[in-house]
Amino acid sequence: MSPSILEMTKDLVLAQIQTGNISPEEVPNAIRRIYQNLLTLKSRQESGFPVPAPVAETLQSPAD
Repeated sequence: MSPSILEMTKDLVLAQIQTGNISPEEVPNAIRRIYQNLLTLKSRQESGFPVPAPVAETLQSPAD
């Protein structure tokens, strides 16, 4: 069984906390934002609406 949206939200927020990307004060907003984004993606996927693919980062080589 795949993880629930709530579980995925928890895991993503915990990872952000552990890496120092968000402060404790930002946790409530991060939970709301991530949960809502995951719900939107799930809804789009279930409705057949295309889910945008992540934009690949292009690496630039240093100038000579």
